[in-house]
Amino acid sequence: MKRILGILFGIVATVTAQTALGEDVPLAGRWERTDASPKIILRFGNTLDPDAAAEADFPEYELVGVPVGKVEQDGDTYTIEHGPRDSRGTLSLQLKEGRLEGTWTYGDYHAEVVLEQRPESWRFTREEVHYDNDGTKLAGVLFLPEGDGPHPAMVWYHGSGDNERTHYLYQSVQFAEAGIACLVTDKRGNHDSEGDWREVGFDTLASDGIAGVHYLKTRNEIDAGRIGVIGISQACWIMPLAAASSDDVKFIVAVSGAMVTPKDEGHYDFVVRLQDAGYGEAELAKAKALLELDDNVTRGTADIKNLVAQVKALRGEPWFQAMEFTPSPAHYYWREFYNRIIDYDPMPVWAGLHVPVLFIYGMADKSVHAPTSIGLLQPLLNDPAHDYTLRTFEGADHGIRVPGGPDAAFPLVPHAEGYYEAILTWVQEQSGLGATSRD
Repeated sequence: MKRILGILFGIVATVTAQTALGEDVPLAGRWERTDASPKIILRFGNTLDPDAAAEADFPEYELVGVPVGKVEQDGDTYTIEHGPRDSRGTLSLQLKEGRLEGTWTYGDYHAEVVLEQRPESWRFTREEVHYDNDGTKLAGVLFLPEGDGPHPAMVWYHGSGDNERTHYLYQSVQFAEAGIACLVTDKRGNHDSEGDWREVGFDTLASDGIAGVHYLKTRNEIDAGRIGVIGISQACWIMPLAAASSDDVKFIVAVSGAMVTPKDEGHYDFVVRLQDAGYGEAELAKAKALLELDDNVTRGTADIKNLVAQVKALRGEPWFQAMEFTPSPAHYYWREFYNRIIDYDPMPVWAGLHVPVLFIYGMADKSVHAPTSIGLLQPLLNDPAHDYTLRTFEGADHGIRVPGGPDAAFPLVPHAEGYYEAILTWVQEQSGLGATSRD
């Protein structure tokens, strides 16, 4: 599962496209697989990422704008690679009578494929934007629907770690085609955004998103009274802080958000590994004691030498090996960042908000224990003073994805049926828009 998640979230990581194509590119335009599923769409010379020479979409897996890693030409034959370096897919194609024909290999998936040129059908425009948050220059892409507006809008908040605009393009496309503008940004310190997320805490990350909201308010195409925010995982600790600090946030979509502290959510990752390996309460107690010591090293109240000594003593224990725990150095950047957030409790902030919120959970999430977070939220969900809505998806993981797809060998996992529709319908309701038909 860790490998699959790496594919899902790493596939849209920063991959600088390297191309051997000359200035006269016979592939320029949009190419779509027409012979079978799963679909792949390739674009050359028409990209969401201005640094990329080409990009790929996987429609059945809700991925768009995936940077292509390499395009090489040898006469009428093209070799095209996509995906992260540790999980590359390769297309070996020949241009024959206006069609691309050849083979597609991606993990264990192998197929003969045919791609034909098809016109672009998107009903929106994309614009590179830059704005400022207290001296830090931030950047992103603004998706603008057709028409003069003013349009309602959404601003993306990022999950943990490095994140660029490419992580959230599929939902952004859906919003824009439904008449909702969408700003998807580069997290500070990534791609075109200055700063460094590792050197700040949740309050600063919350203000980065608010800076995006304030930027949208300067645009004539945007309705300043209908701007919401959306995010997954760590974003659900940050977005309530943003809404608490600014009346400009009118509604929130919170996906896979832990209602416990970062410390408790971090412990759950290791607990799941041990439970999946068949260990019981005795081993879980030992693991939790070790994790608490590690947390105290982060807080500066314990000596890392003691932690290292305990790890050495436990290396031969089968349960410890199943836990897959390796302590970070005392001054590793992650400890410095984690120390700022480790004991943050989001529940008082959520309790103090009075804007509509849609909470979404996958009930097979192994990163956030959905039943615990839903239980903590239940009093607010039952309180008529809060306009809080809950949607759950059985069998779905942290990214609300479920096993399956058009081909069992294909190394991607689709989202749960109805996931994107649930978000879009709810945001349309909050924005005062009726359900929009999408061809």
